[in-house]
Order: sequence, then structure tokens, then C-alpha cells
Amino acid sequence: MNNSSLILLVKSMDKSQLKELNSFVRSPYFNTNKALTSLFEYIRKQHPEYAAEKLEKKFENSFWDEFVLFGLRVFPIVPTFSISLTCGLIRFNIYSYLFFTFFGTFVKVLMLAPLGWQANAFYHKYAFLISGIEKIGLFVVVVAIAVFIFRRISRNKNIAEKGKPQ
Repeated sequence: MNNSSLILLVKSMDKSQLKELNSFVRSPYFNTNKALTSLFEYIRKQHPEYAAEKLEKKFENSFWDEFVLFGLRVFPIVPTFSISLTCGLIRFNIYSYLFFTFFGTFVKVLMLAPLGWQANAFYHKYAFLISGIEKIGLFVVVVAIAVFIFRRISRNKNIAEKGKPQ
């Protein structure tokens, strides 16, 4: 863990660079993942001397790490990219990662498939009503575009007429 690219990168930073990275990681615009913020905060507190044993114990693959990975894959509350990035940064065991990602995703599909089936049944039950609403929406959009084009053409004609010499 002490030789991970994340630790080596953070080790090479001075205090001002680390402060800027801290602002970036905490920015809600660039990062909405609380787990990533917590990971960075833990690593930042160790700067500049990182105790390899402490980090190894913190991110040691245990039952709970695998359980959390499985749960995050089953319940899509955190973006997949954030989970994958975090697992890569802490050098999560690749075989455990693949196993729990596969089965977590499999369980998620098993849960979402009946919902899709029910949504399909709901759609067929109310398809005529939904189709009518779609047609009304399409009509409103077409009328709005026509009004916009008509006003634009009228405005351009008025501007052109005002610009002509008399």
C-alpha cells in the first residue's frame, strides 16, 4: 500500500499543493462522493510520513470491505465509476473485486428485472392514455417552435424595414 501511486503522488506534494487538492476533493462541483472525501481526509492526515502498517490495516481486505462492495453494487446509490476508482486506489484484491462486482450486479439485475416487467405491464395497460399525452406534448412543442420562428421572422423584417433609407 505504501508504494501505491496515490500515496506516492500525495507524498510528492508540498503543503500548498495538498491544500489545493483538498479544496478540489471537497468541492461539491467536482466530487459528490463522501467516501472519496473520507479516504482523502485519512490520507491527508498522514502527510508527509505514511505508516505503511496503519494504511494496510485501514484498507485490509476484510469481510466488511467485501460486504460493502457487494452492497454498493446491488443498490446503485453511488456511481459505478466512483466505486471502481476507490477500489483501484486502495488496491482492492482484484479477484474479490471481480467476484463481488459480478454477483452484486447480478443480484441488482434480478431485482430490477421484475420492476421492468411490471413497468411494461403498466405501460400496456395505460398505453392509449400515454400515447395521447405524448401527442399533446408533441403538438405543444411544434406550436411553440412555429411561434418562435414566426416571431423571429417578423422581428427580422421590422429591423430590415427600419434600416432602409426613405
